[in-house]
Amino acid sequence: MQAVDQIIAAEVLAISVCDLFPGAQLVEGNGTQIGFFYDFAIDQPIDEKAIPLLEEKMRGVIKADLPVQILDMMRENAAQLLLHHHQSIKAELVVQDQNNIVQIVKINNFHDHIPTNEDELAIGNSTSLAAAIKILSIKPVTRFIEHLGELSLIRIEGIAAHDRQVLKKAFKRHEAAKQHHHMLTGQEMKLFTPCPEALNSGVFWHPKGVILRDLLMQFWQDAAQERGFQRISTPGIMKHSLQEHHLNKKQKTDFNTPSPTFEMEETEHIPAPNKTLLHAQYIASQVPYYQELPVRLAESSERFEAFKDIQIEGLYHTRLYTADYLTVFCAEDQIQRELISSLHFFDKTFRILDFEYQWYLVASRGKASIGTAAEWKQGAAWLAEALSLCGFSCHHESRQSANAGPRIELRLRDPLDRQWVASWLEINWLYPKQFDLRYRDVNNKIQPLVMINGSLYGSVERLIALLIEHHRGQLPLWLAPEQIRLLPMGQRHVEHAQAISTRLKNAGFRAGIDLKEETLGCKVHAAEKARIPYIVILGDKEKKEKKLTVRSCRQNKTVNSSMQLEHLLEQLETELAGRPKI
Repeated sequence: MQAVDQIIAAEVLAISVCDLFPGAQLVEGNGTQIGFFYDFAIDQPIDEKAIPLLEEKMRGVIKADLPVQILDMMRENAAQLLLHHHQSIKAELVVQDQNNIVQIVKINNFHDHIPTNEDELAIGNSTSLAAAIKILSIKPVTRFIEHLGELSLIRIEGIAAHDRQVLKKAFKRHEAAKQHHHMLTGQEMKLFTPCPEALNSGVFWHPKGVILRDLLMQFWQDAAQERGFQRISTPGIMKHSLQEHHLNKKQKTDFNTPSPTFEMEETEHIPAPNKTLLHAQYIASQVPYYQELPVRLAESSERFEAFKDIQIEGLYHTRLYTADYLTVFCAEDQIQRELISSLHFFDKTFRILDFEYQWYLVASRGKASIGTAAEWKQGAAWLAEALSLCGFSCHHESRQSANAGPRIELRLRDPLDRQWVASWLEINWLYPKQFDLRYRDVNNKIQPLVMINGSLYGSVERLIALLIEHHRGQLPLWLAPEQIRLLPMGQRHVEHAQAISTRLKNAGFRAGIDLKEETLGCKVHAAEKARIPYIVILGDKEKKEKKLTVRSCRQNKTVNSSMQLEHLLEQLETELAGRPKI
């Protein structure tokens, strides 16, 4: 759920645009994690020169302190109301809404459809809640809307706050974050480039980017194996009917978006399905004995989510991403041990990655939740007790709900102070009931299995975005795709550089050579821009003295030193050995 002040700011923006540009058609607007946006169909040309005029108009609406009302209406009546106000696109979107009862926001004589349930807007709020606003951008976008086709729209984005000082800080943070955005830094590091043909579904991963992904996944694989998880591989496509049979149709996927489908041989299929479901199906094909418990399964695969364009943001939100799945099937008396083990696993991982994080307990039952109230209470108690036994404090999340069962989320913050879910752990009441999961106890009696599912990274792409921005590209040595770059000062020094590179690689380090015929200053600048941890300069002096000029630019400190190769190897090995062990 987005912040109420941002949602109200989006509606204030819509009112202002409709007043300034008669005939403007509302399409969609809402709050985001950092601000608000609204898409319009406007005949008149509009660009960022209109920002001062829009801001002045919005401030007038805010100052008027107009009450915000929420009306629950039948879908057909809401569409007729919007048509009466000459908003034909909005009326068509309401007709497409899957709910029979929809919500209409009313501010004075202005009416708009809110696509999600935002009950908090109705609790005595007014336009003055968005006391301070700032328009960030006005840009053209293209969107496809069913029954209307492809539309050329104008998207206006901004930020709002309850007072000017908070807005000022948010704007400064926004401007600073732009300079270190992972999409910019990642391209400078030669990790990836945007892929315009991918429909915002991903990027071109360069060789160094693939190395970084592989290092993270190898870490995941080794750590999971050490904790007794067995890797399995399940199908990448399944029939839609299977998911519909085992999921309430109102159930959403992990990121609250509907699963996309495609038709094959007159049957709907789901690409990149939720592997947790398939893990449950795998266990359903057998009834393990108590001696075989717990059964721990691990799998990683690509996942597809049908995010809207406005939700896409670099690697934070991509339609195609790599997810990891950790699933445990155990007896009830094994639950605490398994939860504690997973929590320690998550904690150690993110301390190794140098992140600060917060635990959140999400125990409110969603509208499509599975399981009894008593089961949910028990599940939440298990999770809370495990956190307590680990010595971890947690926040109780009241603005979100869960469907399959109560869960714990490990959340990280980005430079814009937004929270992102990384690790999560859930007591799953859904699949054990649907698949009738059982085991045989010591007396050979059939007993119900408890299912715990979770993820270490959540999304590998999102984790990489957070890592890049958190470290400003200066990744820890063990994660740096290129750890050392050799800079020969001329062609006559290339052979020397190649010999040093071979020694470094044989010692297990990732070393590269800059063979471009450029000045040393240009080569050093290129290596620094690529965030290479160590730069080694090789010239006549170094060859004669049998030493290396080593430059380190870690943690904003530039250090130059002359050392023998053996000394450099020792320094690198010491730095790697200092990494906490999982």
